[in-house]
Amino acid sequence: MKTSLIRYRVADFLKQHPPFDALPETDLHELAGTGRVSFHETAEHVFRRGRPRKPCIWVIQQGAVEIIDETEGEDRLSDLLGSGDILGLFDLLGGESYSRSARTLGDVILYSIDAAAFEAQAAKHPRMARYLAAYFSITEGQEGFHKPKSDGHRSPAGSCFEADTPSVEFLKSRSLVAAANCTIHDAVTLMVESGRDSLVIANQAQHPLGIVTLRQLSTSVTSGVGTQSHVVDVMEAAMPAVARAGLAWSEYLRTMMRDRRQLIVMTQDGTDASPLEGILTAQDVSLLLGTNPVLLQTQLLRSKTVVEWKTLLAQVKAFLIQALTGPAVLEHAAIAATFLYDALVESIIAAAQEEMATQGHTVPEESSCWLMLGRSGRGEIIEPLQPEVGIVYANPAAKRSEAAAEYFSLLAEKVNGHIIACGLRPGPSENRPPLSMTQGAWEEMLQGIVIDPIVNDIYRMRGCLDFRAFHGDRNLERALADVTTKAMHKSKPFIPILANDTLANLPPLTFFQGLVIELDGAQTDLLDLEATALHPIVDAVRVYALANRNLTVSNTLERLTAASDLAPQAESLFNEVASAFRTVSYYHAAAALTQQSAGSTMIRPNQLSKYEQRMLKLAFQTIRSLMELISSGFLWHDAP
Repeated sequence: MKTSLIRYRVADFLKQHPPFDALPETDLHELAGTGRVSFHETAEHVFRRGRPRKPCIWVIQQGAVEIIDETEGEDRLSDLLGSGDILGLFDLLGGESYSRSARTLGDVILYSIDAAAFEAQAAKHPRMARYLAAYFSITEGQEGFHKPKSDGHRSPAGSCFEADTPSVEFLKSRSLVAAANCTIHDAVTLMVESGRDSLVIANQAQHPLGIVTLRQLSTSVTSGVGTQSHVVDVMEAAMPAVARAGLAWSEYLRTMMRDRRQLIVMTQDGTDASPLEGILTAQDVSLLLGTNPVLLQTQLLRSKTVVEWKTLLAQVKAFLIQALTGPAVLEHAAIAATFLYDALVESIIAAAQEEMATQGHTVPEESSCWLMLGRSGRGEIIEPLQPEVGIVYANPAAKRSEAAAEYFSLLAEKVNGHIIACGLRPGPSENRPPLSMTQGAWEEMLQGIVIDPIVNDIYRMRGCLDFRAFHGDRNLERALADVTTKAMHKSKPFIPILANDTLANLPPLTFFQGLVIELDGAQTDLLDLEATALHPIVDAVRVYALANRNLTVSNTLERLTAASDLAPQAESLFNEVASAFRTVSYYHAAAALTQQSAGSTMIRPNQLSKYEQRMLKLAFQTIRSLMELISSGFLWHDAP
């Protein structure tokens, strides 16, 4: 009777903590019956590194236990565990002996669980297995990520990026196809009768030739084109976006937003040289997903006033909250957000240019290019944040120099004012006007950062190296990249100094009882993910990319992919770093999107579940491993 009572008490405790909360009552009671309760005094070792592994794991019922790493000949605190945490789990799949030691910090009560019985239950219950996967690997943990049903940070609906692939049969049934010799009259009749506003023109082999819309045909007739003319004579010269049928929603949305198209032609192999499978329109996106970033992008590009920008930004924020359901969709959400914020700034630029035209300002002859810098340049802003914008314009002749400088400076000032008026949260470069400089001035600034990084404050200016053209003459962007690359070939101190600066911020050690435990033992109830986790990853990966003279890619995840190709011996680490970046970015963006007031995006650890804490702890461990490689020079000493 006494043994049975203890079993039920242990089971009642276990079911409050993951992964035991995934077990049904009968299995939980069976597992609880395999162990026993034990009491341990202060500074007592539960197990020691190198000792044979016992056939059990332990769950902490009361007290705290230190996980000690003794691999370097001295005791180094690796983790701090408390009530509900599991001991010995890390070594469950790790061989015959313990890789670290566990030592009590005060009096501790433990529940031991038979390891074989624990593994057997994990094999039976997928949710428990997913938790274990997350315990051992941040990459596998993301694949098993499931959004809590009652979490104030995230929408209960699923992400549009995870929706089922659109049915080819459904899209084909809604597609209108006509031959090249179809007349305008017949095409209009066909579209009106079917209620469609677009028509695919195909050849005899059913290969798409182009698209015509009802508006386009109406405009042609109004301008004098006869209704018996062939539609091929008035259809768009450019082939619409083409994609392979059967892709994921994320691919279709990315294509439509990248090419700024309201529809995609689907073919068997994704080219216009294969048979048509159907079309996907913006209307289909709304119908099938219940949300439409393609339409949002279109409306942003057409907007002209602060009222419109604010209203549409509210819709952008709502879309991103719905779409961002976990680390696995982080990249898709960031891509969509980048397209949307680019469209916003482009419309602001157009509005500012119109204002200046009405005020009598003459547009200079010099070509210009607008750049995104820092996080905006890397395409990594999801939350509504003021983008870091710059404008570079071609070097003017001496007699036009002053007029060009005045025009572009005033334009940049107006653009910056409109961006602020939209109510976006200030970023690190708070309310800084966009950089407006000639090509020569930009080149001088970037060369200075590279050639003399200390004098030019490389740490503060490092975001200027992450630039991306989004509007205007992209030849100017390529010229800046070429000049910067040549400077990096000449500057020996640049990479070592840049690498050293990555160590300015390090992630915390762990979480314990709702607090963040820093590496030096300091405790706080707030977690700054941007400073302690995002910046270290971004800065370290930038070092490796620039050490290999790669300025063609600025996005952190894309840089990690390139790094894996260049250093296959570190591929597994780079994969883990990519997963850590997704995890950290997700929690940071989720906090920023749901904050009640502008300002801090700090996270309170006591609001995170055990699963979420575990995912972030794995991310912190991965970041520290990356920092160790950076400090050793492994990632940049052998670069060309």
